[in-house]
Amino acid sequence: MSETMQDPWYGKGLFAEPLELEVLKPLVERPTVMSLWGADHEVTPVLIGERFGDGRRLLRLCPIARRSECDHYVVQVDSSWSLHNHDVEPTLHDHLDEIYEAIREQCGEWSEDDEDGDDGDAPREYEWPMLDLSCGCEWVPIYPGDLPKREAA
Repeated sequence: MSETMQDPWYGKGLFAEPLELEVLKPLVERPTVMSLWGADHEVTPVLIGERFGDGRRLLRLCPIARRSECDHYVVQVDSSWSLHNHDVEPTLHDHLDEIYEAIREQCGEWSEDDEDGDDGDAPREYEWPMLDLSCGCEWVPIYPGDLPKREAA
């Protein structure tokens, strides 16, 4: 896999260089079992095609409203962005709107205010991977060792 540099916040690695989408997509967008609150969930993460900054940090971005299902997006972000909201800029929080916009463009968006079109009163049915920001989101770094090994060609 990639060589890594030290990440000063977590003491773990960043990717030495961003992975190309063709390499990253089969490593990310595959069924996997995740556990939350003692329950296992089979999920297939969605890789967001837009890279932000140098793309050397991978994040698991999970809408809080979808957390119980463990649904999440994988986003490549700049390695200089702090993951802590209250640090000196630049922080990931400073760039959330542009990340959300990329997810909206790729996956669509769901809102409690959306109507299904039938009777005008019922909310539209939620379908993954639409972005649901009704409760905000959380993010967790993905380190090079967290990805499955690539198959030999």
